[in-house]
Amino acid sequence: MLHGQLHGQLHGQLHGQLHGQLFARRALALLCLAIPTAASAQSTAVSRTRVLTRTELSPRLREALKAGALIAVDSTRVATVVPDTPRVVLRAGQLLAVREAGAPRIERRKLPAGVLASSGDTSVKVAVLPIWFSGQAKDNSEVSLHPIVVPEKALRYSAQHDSFEGSFLVILEDRNAPDVHRDLREAVKLDLASDADSLSPHELSLTRTNDHTRVSVVWRDPRDSVRVQILPTFRLTEDVAVWLPVRPTVVLEKLPSSVAGFGIQTLNVMVSVLGDLRRDSVRVALTATPGFIEPNEVTVRRGGHANATLHSTGSGQATISATSPGVDRADAAIQYSWPVDFLVLSLLGGGIGAVTTQLSRARRSKTRPWRRFFAGCLAGFVTAIAYFGLGVNLLQLHIPNQLFNQSTVFGLALLGGMFGIAALANTNATKAFFAASESPGGAS
Repeated sequence: MLHGQLHGQLHGQLHGQLHGQLFARRALALLCLAIPTAASAQSTAVSRTRVLTRTELSPRLREALKAGALIAVDSTRVATVVPDTPRVVLRAGQLLAVREAGAPRIERRKLPAGVLASSGDTSVKVAVLPIWFSGQAKDNSEVSLHPIVVPEKALRYSAQHDSFEGSFLVILEDRNAPDVHRDLREAVKLDLASDADSLSPHELSLTRTNDHTRVSVVWRDPRDSVRVQILPTFRLTEDVAVWLPVRPTVVLEKLPSSVAGFGIQTLNVMVSVLGDLRRDSVRVALTATPGFIEPNEVTVRRGGHANATLHSTGSGQATISATSPGVDRADAAIQYSWPVDFLVLSLLGGGIGAVTTQLSRARRSKTRPWRRFFAGCLAGFVTAIAYFGLGVNLLQLHIPNQLFNQSTVFGLALLGGMFGIAALANTNATKAFFAASESPGGAS
């Protein structure tokens, strides 16, 4: 029994000691794991801030700091650095920004192949904006950033959309490494404003150095150039803006889709020149295929317009072209349609006019109404086609110049049927026709 008690006590003591040693070992292992984790967290917290003394700042940054013009920016916050502070503390991703004096500088850059949509020489003139960002990229390398604007496509007229369309590129250029693309911890944000109808996109978030963002411009009523204002997230002492050229082009103002063919209808063609016109006036040559325009050459002054007259020929599709050296040409399609409306209205108007005149007379003529109707149809048709097709007025009436439409065709033919054609009234053929129709033996 005593042996059993001794054995139990010894077993319990050994088990307790082994359990305690095992617990101590586990605690030590957890402590060893926790120490590096805490050190890493502390190191991460420290790495999230960057402290720059005044001597570590470049001369330009020290000058801006002294003037109270040094800005600390990131994608969400903007703060002016306190002037003459001994240390500048930046959060991770923050950049120091300065608005440099003067307007954007025009410099020449050689862009990588494939950046510009248009092929050809990649050495182009760019506008370097007087906004400077200094700080570190995501890989902690030092960056010195200037936004630059690259005109890509001058605004050209699009007849399909009836507007001028173009594009430009915005690049966040790193002067320290212009051929290397580096990611930033925080985006550099820029807003764009303009008199144009549309800028797309108008809010830029630039997250990579030396990478480009394409901005499309649409303007329906441009002048010689379009002004684009660049607005960073911090307040500027003066505006930063660039001007984009508008390519000069001839414009054929609002032509209808169709006109009556076979020379019956004439059309006034208004010609103007829009865009960056460096001359006081340009000479524009006009052609119509088929058809003809008079005059076939007009002079258009800056800000003005000129007029020409199109004469239709036959039926079918026609093209009007306007060309001038150094200016984008204009082409417009127009349909010469069969003049069915003209034929029906001129015949009907002349016939009704003749019958109305006969019925309104106190002493009615012996002429058969149907003969008077057909005579009126002929008179109305001849009157209308002479007036609208040739510009000849066969009536002894003053008729003001009116637009070609259904009412004027019918009205002119009606007058022709009512009063007759003065130029034909005294001809032998006309006298014989009415003499035969009024004789007792005339056909009925």
